[in-house]
Amino acid sequence: MPIANVRGVNINYKIIGDHGPWVALSPGGRRDLGGVERLAKEVADAGHRVVIFDRRNCGASDVVIDGQDSEYEIWADDVHELLRQLGALPVFMGGSSSGCRTSLLFALRHPEGVRGLLLWRVTGGRFACERLAEEYYGQFIEAAKQGGMAKVCEMEHWKERIDARPQNRDALMKMNPDCCVAFLSSDSQSPETRISEISKRTQEFRRPYQKAAARFGRVPKAGCGANWGRQSHRLQLGTQAHESPQPPCSSHYKFPRL
Repeated sequence: MPIANVRGVNINYKIIGDHGPWVALSPGGRRDLGGVERLAKEVADAGHRVVIFDRRNCGASDVVIDGQDSEYEIWADDVHELLRQLGALPVFMGGSSSGCRTSLLFALRHPEGVRGLLLWRVTGGRFACERLAEEYYGQFIEAAKQGGMAKVCEMEHWKERIDARPQNRDALMKMNPDCCVAFLSSDSQSPETRISEISKRTQEFRRPYQKAAARFGRVPKAGCGANWGRQSHRLQLGTQAHESPQPPCSSHYKFPRL
């Protein structure tokens, strides 16, 4: 698969489809692009060009645990630059769970690059903050404190990153453990001290869809439809509808081709 140099970081990506409007999809958790590849193929078969990618610190992309912004803000800016290089803007941006949060920040930071949002498995609120802070950051912070970067390299997630891209071991071992802890800690504060802006925004999508529609009514020609069932998820792009392999959280959002 091709590699793009995005803001000094090697990002692994794949384009599926060769015609139609651009769509970008991101999986949940810290999963690699395989987490949305099946859905991407279905969307491409319906007449779209779909970009799937490994965010930094995920999949076969570079490991870089550093930056002035939060990891989600960095991910959103990375995606925007990748899509700019590919000539894929504006785009229908979407994702599941962490990919959903990245998509929302993408829209907030780069509104001119968004044609629509495709969001599923939406998470937000106190419980999610507490659980996900440990899953995404807390366990890595503890490892770095206890055994430095060598201990971090032994953890399952980072071992997979090293297997996918061997250079990532050297990158991890060169990091100062204290700097690594400081960066990860900025994204892992408890809800008592910091409820992130992204979690506040995603709460809108867990409310009745009419409120969400009003919230995003500024998007030209946007539509919003209820989808309360748990058995199937119909992801809609323009007049096309596609079955998603993952169930929805609460509702789907329909954005026609502009």
